[in-house]
Amino acid sequence: NYSCYNFSGYRVSIQSKSYRFILCCSEDCNINYPIQNYNLSSNMQIISGLGNIQFKPLTTTANQSNITLKHTSISTCLNISINPAGVIDIGNRYSPC
Repeated sequence: NYSCYNFSGYRVSIQSKSYRFILCCSEDCNINYPIQNYNLSSNMQIISGLGNIQFKPLTTTANQSNITLKHTSISTCLNISINPAGVIDIGNRYSPC
């Protein structure tokens, strides 16, 4: 239960070993509520695409976002793209890094 009087969308905050979903309640997302945190397993790491992706209501994201997830035990990567409309495309699994 959140007191969000100025809903401005959602933000995904991506770090090397975790990511989280955030409810934004101000235009710049300074007023926010974390919804869910996810931690990667010890052999997984996000090696590119770190930072924030904001999804505003009834609009597109600012830019195309590309994220690379690395499986450190077998040295393979998975490329994930999120287009401005929010459509997620998962590349080939087990691609060499």
